[in-house]
Amino acid sequence: MERGPINQVLDNPKHPYTQALIDAISEPNPENLNKDRVIRIKEISGVKKNGGCKFRDRCPYEIEKCSIEPNLEEVGNDHYSACHVKIS
Repeated sequence: MERGPINQVLDNPKHPYTQALIDAISEPNPENLNKDRVIRIKEISGVKKNGGCKFRDRCPYEIEKCSIEPNLEEVGNDHYSACHVKIS
């Protein structure tokens, strides 16, 4: 779904799945443990959609075009993402 230099991918993720993984990382600073954290993911509706992006059932940015499997495209210097939604 996404690949590239580790600093680019972690500092500027371009795929919602990568964003969700980063959001789920535990907070190492004990002073921030009680702060509200938002994990960008949606609840599964119960019916799995066939075809298209493999993450679309959980993706908060899902659009109609996600029913078509996206191609891996360059989104930065040697940074690639397979997503129809342009995330900045």
